[in-house]
Amino acid sequence: MNLSNCLFLILLCLAIGGSFLVLLTTQHGVGMSADSVTYIMAARNLSIGKGISALHLNGKVEPLVVFPPLYPIILGGINLIGIDPVIGVRWLNAFLFAGSIFLTGIILKNITNKNWPVIVGTLFFISYKNTLLLFSMALSEPVFIFLIELSFLFILLYISGPRISILLFWSIITGLTILTRYAGMFLILLGILVICWLCNTRQKIYHSVLYLLLALSPPTLWILSHRSYYVHPENIRKGIYPCWEKIKYGLEVIRSWVWPFSFPIYLKAIFGGVIVLGLIILYINLSLKGISIRIFFKKERVWPVLLAAVLLYAGEVLIVVRYFGADTWLEPRILFPLFIFSLIFIMFILSKVPLYHLCKASTFLFIIAGVILFGFYCSRSYNWVLKASRQGWGYSNKVWRNSQTIQAVKKLPPGVIIYSNAPDAIYILTGRVAYYIPCYAYPVNNRPNDRFLDQMVEVRNIKGEKYLVYFYNKRRWYLPNFQEIINYWKLKKCKFFTDGLICKIF
Repeated sequence: MNLSNCLFLILLCLAIGGSFLVLLTTQHGVGMSADSVTYIMAARNLSIGKGISALHLNGKVEPLVVFPPLYPIILGGINLIGIDPVIGVRWLNAFLFAGSIFLTGIILKNITNKNWPVIVGTLFFISYKNTLLLFSMALSEPVFIFLIELSFLFILLYISGPRISILLFWSIITGLTILTRYAGMFLILLGILVICWLCNTRQKIYHSVLYLLLALSPPTLWILSHRSYYVHPENIRKGIYPCWEKIKYGLEVIRSWVWPFSFPIYLKAIFGGVIVLGLIILYINLSLKGISIRIFFKKERVWPVLLAAVLLYAGEVLIVVRYFGADTWLEPRILFPLFIFSLIFIMFILSKVPLYHLCKASTFLFIIAGVILFGFYCSRSYNWVLKASRQGWGYSNKVWRNSQTIQAVKKLPPGVIIYSNAPDAIYILTGRVAYYIPCYAYPVNNRPNDRFLDQMVEVRNIKGEKYLVYFYNKRRWYLPNFQEIINYWKLKKCKFFTDGLICKIF
């Protein structure tokens, strides 16, 4: 797995270039979503001694149990050294992107022992638009992706020789991955499969117990210590949810990896024709020579692990959207680990089959297809980077930063109580704490809020100066719209803006 000086320099340049792209796209501020604001609030509360807590739909600041704790802890640590998480996460993401680029290259070098798959695979990793998007957002994904790749690297080291020292580091990293996102649970089953496959009976039991103990102890202790909050109506996820539309959407996302939506028709025809023609020529050539592809993978230990990783993660996300994810769609963010494993798997297969020696014509056609696909990746990423670097992303977008309603919120008297359909935007853009309008239903489980009417009355009866801040462009299905709100609250002194309104609640 030794990296030559030349390959190391190439990876270093790619890592520096990737970090620069992250800093370029976040020059107006790191991308912010509703989840981002929750993480930032939890980190700030942690650094002032309030624990990992955030404002919930019920209007209370409670421990954050919907998300695992590691990411808020990291952001809280950044806050403790005097750097606000909103600023610090930008540099954290740039560092993690550089690290992930290096890890991708090292993994590819380990499993292929060739230079060209390292360069090609890493370039595809960097040029994928959603890679840049995720590493430009204040989300747990950059840490999650980095830790998944680091965990997989230790799996590869363990495959080369099962040793306790490797198992210890591997187990700890797996535990940290789960503490970043619960979706990392698939690594537990993957690890047990690898241990059972490689070790003898005695070693199998000892290594499995040690692995489970170290990897599962941190997340288990976290869940048990906060178990009372998991039964709150807004936190209960278990149920049976419609998932067919989500699966179809996920399949479209996967298809876009190799058959992009926005290809012009003529380019799709060329791209598809080149691949099909290359496969036909390769099949004919192999048949005439009496060669089976399987002979190139007989003694390989890596491909079963890669295949297992793809299948286990795919199975996990299907279980989640069916039984635990009323609000979870199989979007690029959720499927990104699948993209990484698929990319590594494809690079591994291409490196082990000596296409050039078997069929030069097929090799030439596959290179053309790869260039077309890479060109599309670069084109989409270039357009997104250009847009994000000029306007910002999420709540850092120019539209939100220049919002008339946001500017008016900044001028409200201190100490007033604010209710809004976008309290997350108000918090991150003004620093003022606002509360959600009482919700019809809980988005994590689609269950109706039985106390909706009572909560609307309670807000109306709260003593003190109260304001409704409503944004036209932030419609949330589980919250009442403005026309519905006026049926419950008496609103006066309304000020209307191009993007929202502010009314006093009486």
